[in-house]
Amino acid sequence: MVNKYSKIENNGETKMKKLFCIFFAFALSSICFAQGFSIPCDVVYPVESCKDSFILQKKTAFISDNSRTEVILTVKNLKEASESSFEYINYGGSTSMGMSANDISVDINGKRVKTVKEDCIEGDKFVFKGHVPKGTFKIRYTINAGGSNIEGESYIEMFNYCIKNWNVSENYSEEISVSLHNDIISFVGENGNLKLDGKGKRNGKSFFLTSGAVIYTTKGTNGVEVRCRNYKRGYGGGFGAPTLLTYYTRDKKLHSAIDYIMQFITASRIVSNELSVDWNHEQYLELIDYLKLSTKDELRLFRNAFYAINGYVFKDSALNEYFDTAICYLPDNSVTQDSIKMKKEERILIEMIQAAEQGKSPEDVFNKYKK
Repeated sequence: MVNKYSKIENNGETKMKKLFCIFFAFALSSICFAQGFSIPCDVVYPVESCKDSFILQKKTAFISDNSRTEVILTVKNLKEASESSFEYINYGGSTSMGMSANDISVDINGKRVKTVKEDCIEGDKFVFKGHVPKGTFKIRYTINAGGSNIEGESYIEMFNYCIKNWNVSENYSEEISVSLHNDIISFVGENGNLKLDGKGKRNGKSFFLTSGAVIYTTKGTNGVEVRCRNYKRGYGGGFGAPTLLTYYTRDKKLHSAIDYIMQFITASRIVSNELSVDWNHEQYLELIDYLKLSTKDELRLFRNAFYAINGYVFKDSALNEYFDTAICYLPDNSVTQDSIKMKKEERILIEMIQAAEQGKSPEDVFNKYKK
């Protein structure tokens, strides 16, 4: 059984060397794209017949926890007020999200306009027509299908590249506000400014928010890719099944604090699945192999990743320094061993790790709990 949460720090052990890590092991495309979705964030554009009437001045986008994407386009009409037609395409072809007319709402200067879905091989296409005044006006559209996968999937891409049929102002600018909390958010792009407007942690172009938003601003139409990972679900392979990171690495090793944290979360899901069903049995065997092949120092980091997930401040400064390199580690002095609530699968996993540390069989530990 676990003794006082596994004697968390093993204070008598030699302090480990400081390790430096590269955050976001998302280059493993076999992990990322197996479970990824694209959030629709493409730009509404005028139809060919009236594109010369407008100048696009600014784009503002909001990506939020309430499962929606909201975009506001500031546009200048060079001609007289008129009825004008616009289009929106969620590019993706056969991989598009299958949006319906109810998933997108549009208003022009605050007045709702009707959208109609049309057949399109490029993706989900919607057309709408509305009265536009002379001078500056705004098109606001909200996409309700986009963010719905954030909670259910652990990897999502949002693209912001398409500027079609627009005459673009030389002073054109873009602003994107991302308020996805308890997700790891990474911005990919060489241009633009990033600001943390809330509480959380930042490392370079990566953020972990507990409140507020990350604001991205840029001049010109360079666009940006925003990657969001719900780290609480760990890693997953095909169909989102929990898949250990070491399953994809040649040396079967973990190389950063975030790796250990994600590995622990993933492993606990594997244990949970194995307790009730064996459809993911291959990954359970992979976990057993990982425990048997890991060194005591590696197992110690793996075990303590659980406490880092819960914000525990270690007495061992080396552990604090190591896990502080993980963007999702937010130390909280109010967290104690007794205040941390441990799920059944987490408790079993920690016992399995302890057994491996002691040279015993992790399978024997698991089999005590298997129904």
